[in-house]
Amino acid sequence: MVNSDEIVKQLDPREVDLRLVCFGKVDSTNDVAKRFVEEGVCEGLAIVSDCQTAGRGRFDRSWESPRGGLYASIVVKPLLSPATLPLMGFMLGCSAVSAIKSSSFIDARLKWPNDIIVNEKKVGGILSEAVTEGNQVVAIILGIGINVNLQLDDYPEDLRKSVTTVSHETGVEIPIEDLAALLLKEVYARMRKVETRQTFQPVLTEYKSVCNTLGKRVRVEQIDRTFEGIALDVDEFGALIVKTESGEETVSAGDVLHLDLKT
Repeated sequence: MVNSDEIVKQLDPREVDLRLVCFGKVDSTNDVAKRFVEEGVCEGLAIVSDCQTAGRGRFDRSWESPRGGLYASIVVKPLLSPATLPLMGFMLGCSAVSAIKSSSFIDARLKWPNDIIVNEKKVGGILSEAVTEGNQVVAIILGIGINVNLQLDDYPEDLRKSVTTVSHETGVEIPIEDLAALLLKEVYARMRKVETRQTFQPVLTEYKSVCNTLGKRVRVEQIDRTFEGIALDVDEFGALIVKTESGEETVSAGDVLHLDLKT
């Protein structure tokens, strides 16, 4: 099981002040975190598990979570306003990219909105959720899964062409505890910056610098329509701006597929 002591000893409590709870197996770290919130723990908590039996991503899609990955959820208060939920997901994504680069030296990037990719293959994903009581957002759960010390054979055959792992890219394994500690440090450093400056602009600027979607030709698939264009920018709310033949589209939700720029 992930060793909580090995994570905690790498953290400065003056910079990362939280309660860390580690499990060998859970249904979903986000669901476990949500149960803690329902019991009154609305910030300063991180859940880490060896594996998940019901991990999920955007649109409630299943997320394969075998042993050897980093599966974690961090409970925080909303920063600045509840409307910043997408930007808090960006904050976690930037933190993950930085932690992966520091620990393995591979060029991880982000695919809009919150897929972590290496060479266009998914190495991780993020799921940010708001917990509400009535009309009030009482907590934000920042969930993440990173494929760390796994082989491609650990995944169903239909996924092997679209996913990768840190160890597959580097040829070596890294301690899950080290990556978890790095991730928490990166998240809390960005949270402090947002709170100090009272703006998400530094996070948004960093996100754009590591977002592999910008500049690419993309196909946007939404419930009621599909269209193609060039991903131009990300606005202050986290929406993707796509230039199409008929103008610009603002995409707040949907699947975005990277296309060959020559098509």
